[in-house]
Amino acid sequence: MTQQSTLNRLHGIAALALAACASGGAGSPGGLEEAVIFEQGTLTLVESETGPAQVGLPENITIVITNPSAQTVPNGFGGITVQGSGVMTTARSTAGRCLRNGPPDWICFFGDIAPGAVITVTAAVVPSLPGPMQIGSSVGSQNDFTSDMSPPVDIAAAPTDVQITGSASTGGPARGGFFFYTYQVKNGGPFGVLDVGFSDTLPDALPVTNVLASAGVNCAVAGQTVTCDLGGLGIGAQAQIIIDTVAPPTPGNVTNVASVTSSSPDSNQANDSVSVTVQVR
Repeated sequence: MTQQSTLNRLHGIAALALAACASGGAGSPGGLEEAVIFEQGTLTLVESETGPAQVGLPENITIVITNPSAQTVPNGFGGITVQGSGVMTTARSTAGRCLRNGPPDWICFFGDIAPGAVITVTAAVVPSLPGPMQIGSSVGSQNDFTSDMSPPVDIAAAPTDVQITGSASTGGPARGGFFFYTYQVKNGGPFGVLDVGFSDTLPDALPVTNVLASAGVNCAVAGQTVTCDLGGLGIGAQAQIIIDTVAPPTPGNVTNVASVTSSSPDSNQANDSVSVTVQVR
């Protein structure tokens, strides 16, 4: 069997091992285990993850690389990368040194790995958005290497402040006159958020004549109701929605209320809706 076919076979075995490895829920470890045969020596890699599995809180990554063979593996190296929304803040090794070099997010240079040597790499990843996150680990020697992904860990959302403000183009539109509402939806942080939604059911006296929105925002109109899918918003990100309408033919005050929602817990529900009143002249 050639060296390349050996590596491919071992990579396939590692993939089968991954399928059998449970990722668990919040706080449960995930990881992978594989072995690589080089022209000189053999390396085994075991990767594990522990942490609360929540946005903004570190996940601790541990990678243990062992040379169980009787031969020295020359110029050993390893890499760690994140698949999903997360930032690897640190990576340290008990041998050699690790440098930021994305992707992979970090690469570690071990030097020659002696028979029986055990090298431990520790890293911390801070998830920035909820959803699945995986850790990719690789190990190599000179021109030969292999890599694989851990089972996904489902990162839970963390409380953040999604907020809405709004205003009318005029506080006193003339009877039958054109005016519009402008709304700003913003993620005030401290974490990213997914599945942000906007809704505004205008009073019966105010017909919806047109809707404009920021790039990437999808809006729909059903009768008097405007709904918009804003998708995800990073920290400090915002989107604008403009609704055109016509003032009723009778004078008086007209109040319009719009609201915003998301899939994350909201740390300040008081700013999840906004009320705008105009006085028709």
